[in-house]
Amino acid sequence: MSHAGSTDWAIELRNVSAGYTVAEGFKTVRKRYVEVLRDVSFRVGRGERVAVIGESGSGKTTLLRVVLGLLQPLKGDVVVLGQRIYAVPSRERWKIT
Repeated sequence: MSHAGSTDWAIELRNVSAGYTVAEGFKTVRKRYVEVLRDVSFRVGRGERVAVIGESGSGKTTLLRVVLGLLQPLKGDVVVLGQRIYAVPSRERWKIT
């Protein structure tokens, strides 16, 4: 599949970084940010199939949550079918087809 210069990508991530805030401690709870994805970029063409593999805790689920619009990245763009999904209100993201 040739996509040189094409905007016909099904999914495109551009320099995406994401993670979670976690609580630590028992008596004194401190919160800290854990970066799970750092500057991730890739493209998936329409009709292509992709497998994401990696060790437990490597960020596979976090990546999927970002692509599905469930976890907003700290930085970067997520484009699905030509639309920047985090520019669309969350209650309307399901309409992207």
